[in-house]
Amino acid sequence: MDAQGQFTAELIDGAARAYASGAVQRQLARQPDVFSRYGSAGFTDLVGDTALRLAYLSEALATGRGQLLDDQVAWQKVALIAREIPLECLAVNLECLRDELAESLPAAAAPSAVRILDHARFHLDQSPDVLPSLLLGDHPHLDLTRHYVLAVLEGRRDDAIELVLRAHAEGVSVAELHEHVLGRAQGEIGRMWQMNEIHVAEEHFASQIAAQILARLRIVMPRAPANGRRAVCATVGGNLHEIGLQMVADHLEMGGWQPIQLGASMPAVDLVHGLRDFAGDLLAISTSIATQVRATADLIRFVRQHTASALPVLVGGPPFRAVPDLWNVVGADGCAADASSAAVVAARLVSAAGVD
Repeated sequence: MDAQGQFTAELIDGAARAYASGAVQRQLARQPDVFSRYGSAGFTDLVGDTALRLAYLSEALATGRGQLLDDQVAWQKVALIAREIPLECLAVNLECLRDELAESLPAAAAPSAVRILDHARFHLDQSPDVLPSLLLGDHPHLDLTRHYVLAVLEGRRDDAIELVLRAHAEGVSVAELHEHVLGRAQGEIGRMWQMNEIHVAEEHFASQIAAQILARLRIVMPRAPANGRRAVCATVGGNLHEIGLQMVADHLEMGGWQPIQLGASMPAVDLVHGLRDFAGDLLAISTSIATQVRATADLIRFVRQHTASALPVLVGGPPFRAVPDLWNVVGADGCAADASSAAVVAARLVSAAGVD
C-alpha cells in the first residue's frame, strides 16, 4: 500500500460528504440545470454519487493504482448514457471534484488526488459508450447460455435449471457449465443492468437461480482424490456476492481440496476463529468491487497477525482482474483470474509456503 496515498485517502474519508457537497456546489455554478437531470432528489442524489466517486478515489490513492477510479468512471459512463443522463454531468463533476480537493486538501496531499482525477477525466473520453452483449460471438455452449438467460429473464426458474442439468446429463462438464454458461450468464445479467435493460429484481432472481444450480451440480461434480488440504473461503466484509466464491470452492473441491465455505461478508475476528477451528491450509478471499480493496488489505493484515505467518492467501474478483498486480499490493500471495484456475494457483501457493 502507498503510505502517502493512505494518508490522503484518510483525509478524504473523514470529510467525504463535505468535499462532495463542495464539488456539487461548484458544478451547480457551471451547470445550473444539473439537478433537474437527476430527478426530484437531484441534490441529494448528485452528492451521493460524488461521495461514492470519492470512495473509489480513496481506494486508488491508498493502493497507488489510479485504474481503480478509471474503471469506475468508465462503468458509470455506460450507465449514464443508457439512462439518458448527459455525459457532461459526469465530466464536469470530475473537474469540480478536482478543483474542490485542490483547494481544500493540504498542499502535501492535493497533488496525488488531482493527478488521479485528471487521469480519470481523460479516461472518461477514451472509454466506450456501450458494452456489447456477452452472448454475441463464438463461445462454447453459447446457444445454451442464451436459452438459459432467456428463461431466467422470463421468470421460468424450473426451465432454466433443467436446461443446465440436461446439458450436464448429455456430457457437458461441471467446469464448462460454471465458466461458459453460469459465469457468462451472470456477466451478461450484470451488463444488462448496467445498460438499464433490466432492473435489480431480475438480477437478484438470476443470482438465486445460479446458486440453486451450483448446489445441484455440486452433488454430481467429479472430485480428484483428496489431497488432505483445507481451503477456508470467504468474501471480504461488505461483499454480499457469493456465487463467484462458491465456484472457486467447487473447483478447489474438484481438485481434491476440502473447501470450508464461510460465505459472505465475513468479520475478521470470526474468520480467524474459522481458520483455527477448521485448520485451514489456505485462505481464499473474494472481493467484488474496488471500494472493498482496502478492507481486503486490512483483513489479510489481521489474519497474518493472528494466525501462522506461513498461511497462503489467495484473492480474486473484478478489482484483481482489472489491476494485475493488485493482489501483491494488498498483501496476498497470489490471485486466481477465475474459478477454473483457483485449484492450480492454490496448489502452487501451499507448495511455495511449505504447507504440509
